[in-house]
Amino acid sequence: MKSMGNFKLKISDLILCVLYLVIVIIFFLFKGNTKMTLSDVDNEITNFKTVKFGRLILTEDQDSDVNDMEWIVLDEKDDKYLLLSKYCILSFIFHNDYGKLNWNNSLLRYYLNNQFYELSFYESERAEIYRNDVENINPNIFGKDFGVNTYDDIFMLSVEECEKYFKDDDSRIAKYKKIDDNGEIEYINVYYWTRTKGFNEYDIATINSDGSINYYGYDIMTSEIYIRPAMWVNKDYFEKKG
Repeated sequence: MKSMGNFKLKISDLILCVLYLVIVIIFFLFKGNTKMTLSDVDNEITNFKTVKFGRLILTEDQDSDVNDMEWIVLDEKDDKYLLLSKYCILSFIFHNDYGKLNWNNSLLRYYLNNQFYELSFYESERAEIYRNDVENINPNIFGKDFGVNTYDDIFMLSVEECEKYFKDDDSRIAKYKKIDDNGEIEYINVYYWTRTKGFNEYDIATINSDGSINYYGYDIMTSEIYIRPAMWVNKDYFEKKG
């Protein structure tokens, strides 16, 4: 009887081990799909039309043979679309100096409207981008404005615009497409800048990785916060492309 009991225990242990292995395999298959499958990421953005425009080229010596950038259509006015990049493009400080600060003189604005603008869009595509009147004089929830209005080809959304165009925190979440040394792709939730001043003089409001709005903001030299650019583009360009 004693040996039979040991035999039954071993059979039950074996069954538990098999069940455990099945659960582990299912878990990693599901986990792998959520990281690696683009369609799974696409399903998180269900309320916006998406278009392709430009290509992500960050440096002059980068290989230009890259995939088209994807954008979501936030708004449509007359003959133009307001586009917001589907994914964040890179982490970047807002500004590199603690002197007089506003959106107009920020390093981030300079980068978007010069290097990013010139490298990521062909001349024919740049002709389709509208130079837009960007409002910065509206005060934030702490009663602080952010300098004068500007005319920009490319800009960051304000907190007010993030509240207007996204119905909830989940819809504001942005991912960064991270590629490891083995070429495997992982989509990670990241923080991204707005162009709205935070609570303190050198803080800028951000969108957190869970999509919530950080009205108090982060220091302008925080390098772990990402760029999610926006711009107004001629909608006929996309209709002609089909």
